[in-house]
Amino acid sequence: MMSTSKPARAAATFWAAWAALAPAVAQDAEALTPAPEAPPAQPAAGRLALTIDQALVLALQNDIGLSMEELATDVARLEARGSWGAFDWLFAASATITDAEEEANSQLSGADVVTFNTQFVSIDLTRALETGGTFALHFDRTNTETNNTFILENPFTSDGVRASFTQPLLRGFGSEVATTVQQQAELTWRQAVERRRQVAHDLLLSVSDAYWNLVLARQQLSVAESSRELAAEQLERDRRVNDAGLNTDVEVLQAEAQLALREEARLQALVNVKGADDVLKLLLFPGKDRESWDTSLEPVTPLPAPTSVEPPSDADWSHMLAVGLENRADLRQARLGIELAEVALRQAVSQRRAQLDLQVTASSGGFSGQASEAFEEAISYDFPTYTVGLVFSVPLGNRSARYAERAARARVRSATLLLEQAESVAAGEVRDARRQLAYQARAVAAAATSLEASRRQLEAEQARNREGISTNFQVLQFQDQFVQAAQRENAARASFMQAKARWLAVQGILGD
Repeated sequence: MMSTSKPARAAATFWAAWAALAPAVAQDAEALTPAPEAPPAQPAAGRLALTIDQALVLALQNDIGLSMEELATDVARLEARGSWGAFDWLFAASATITDAEEEANSQLSGADVVTFNTQFVSIDLTRALETGGTFALHFDRTNTETNNTFILENPFTSDGVRASFTQPLLRGFGSEVATTVQQQAELTWRQAVERRRQVAHDLLLSVSDAYWNLVLARQQLSVAESSRELAAEQLERDRRVNDAGLNTDVEVLQAEAQLALREEARLQALVNVKGADDVLKLLLFPGKDRESWDTSLEPVTPLPAPTSVEPPSDADWSHMLAVGLENRADLRQARLGIELAEVALRQAVSQRRAQLDLQVTASSGGFSGQASEAFEEAISYDFPTYTVGLVFSVPLGNRSARYAERAARARVRSATLLLEQAESVAAGEVRDARRQLAYQARAVAAAATSLEASRRQLEAEQARNREGISTNFQVLQFQDQFVQAAQRENAARASFMQAKARWLAVQGILGD
């Protein structure tokens, strides 16, 4: 009677322990099923609970590399805006005082020794135009006092005003050429924005992988701990049966060896958890703060239930490629690189042309003993002078400009090839990511089926063992198979979530 009740109690203990290992497909196994959604992350003494979304937000807030890219983007933005300062008004002024004596050189000198005291002031306003031309305003005043008796007014004031406009007609003509620097600065800024976006996407993918690796490591630790408890229960049962004289010492030795192996597996699983925890913390809390490193992360977003995992739709993969071609940051940078090369080409083509500038000037002057009268005469254009002219020049041979244009065309071609290469890589990555996602979805279903089969095999072998038609060694083998099946099922679900994140990443929409 005692020999019958002990195995019964041992069997009850056995299945109570295994209830922590079986998947959702087993009614008595809840430990391998996804846990319910946990509350938002709440820091506590030595631990921090995190959902996957909270982990992604923390990484974006704290990552050093991303902060560096944000600063680089700000620098490019400020430089782009500052480049338009080339078209701001330029103010310039000068003033001189001259005191001189000259020996008379004719009877009309007005004195034997002619003296001059001259005060000169000039003011200029100049503005470069986005058409490539230049507009300028000039004013100057000369106040002179002299002993020359032939001067009509002494002292006298001479004022002059001039408005001039210069416009290139060949080389340097047009806003596309005149604003080359500004266009390049704008495109460089847009490239910096895309680089920052690409760094953010790479970071999110790394955090997603690290998060699910930590979830998997904790799941595998739970499996290893429950497996060890089962081995301990089996050892205790075999010892009691051995004490009752119903088996041999071999069964006890087998159970002891199995317990040692599962303890070793538990310790390795514990090390894996700590390693995965550090990898995720490195992404979330970079630095050397001891409190952050000593905090234990507790991921609360569960792995998906096998029944909720579905393969991607059978939609044409080219549609997903179109999404990637539009949204991937690396491809956007490559297209901006082509635009940069084309801007430089337009500049090179312009520089190869001859120089032909149109110059238009309107000037006027005023002369009076009264400064106000001289100024009024000058600005009223009482005595105007108008000048229109053309200035032409061309370098003979023009080798520098010719070869610069050829080099610019080569750079455009090179940038185009880089884009084509990047698009080819993107197509391969999209196809591979879709293939991996479909495979991982089917792998989850296969692993769940395998786990259910392993559970039933173990139940049947356990029943056979209770009937005395199976050995302890066979039971331990089926236990190992069940543990391995549970680990594979966990790994398949974690790999599916990682494949899903990569599927979004290769389309350039992870985190958007």
